[in-house]
Amino acid sequence: MTKQSFVDFVKVSTEKINFDSNNRCMVKEVIRQAIDYYDLKSTEKEGENEVLFLESAIEENILKKIAQIAMEDEEEGIIDLIYDGYVVRKH
Repeated sequence: MTKQSFVDFVKVSTEKINFDSNNRCMVKEVIRQAIDYYDLKSTEKEGENEVLFLESAIEENILKKIAQIAMEDEEEGIIDLIYDGYVVRKH
C-alpha cells in the first residue's frame, strides 16, 4: 500500500481536528499520527515533560518535514522548539 505524501498526510490530519498551527499540542498530535502512519520507530514518552525519542536521522528528517508543513515554518530546529528541547537522538 502506497503511503500519502507528507503534504497530503498533514492536510488530512489537520482537517480531522480544529488545527491551529501555533498550538504546539496540536502539532505534537500530528507528529504522533505521523509516527503511527509511517510506521516509524521513534517514540514519544509522556511524563512531567513530553520527550521525543528519535530513532534515526532519517526519522528525524521525516518528522521535521511533517512539523514544518503543519506549522508552515521552515525553521531548522523546529522539533526542538515543539518539544522545548526534550528530544533524545538515538543516532
